[in-house]
Amino acid sequence: MKKNKFRILVSLGIIASSLTGVSAATASINSSVPTAQGYKTVISKSKTQTTNYGTVRLTKKEPDAVSFSAKNNGGSYGSVTTVTQTGTTYRVNYTGTFGSGTPMTARFRNHNWSLNSNMITGTFDYK
Repeated sequence: MKKNKFRILVSLGIIASSLTGVSAATASINSSVPTAQGYKTVISKSKTQTTNYGTVRLTKKEPDAVSFSAKNNGGSYGSVTTVTQTGTTYRVNYTGTFGSGTPMTARFRNHNWSLNSNMITGTFDYK
């Protein structure tokens, strides 16, 4: 009985993951945005594909705009992508092409450097 319950739960998890399009390289974001010029990092994940970019999609964004950049762990951050709308997928370029299994990190800050602490919610997919 326990084995069947486990199989059902695993199957449901796989189905739910495929329906939502969430991969193992996707990190959830639910955070306040730093005030002034500070950065916050998104949880580090390993890539599941060979690409030179990741994507960010916000479902909630209180500041006018949020700036994102990403890097391989130990490398330097790539160019900055400014997210201005919710519900839109934005491309965040890396400094090179990285393969599956490469650990990556993204960071973000308030694009307008305001002193307000606002919330954002969404996902960063390292691909």
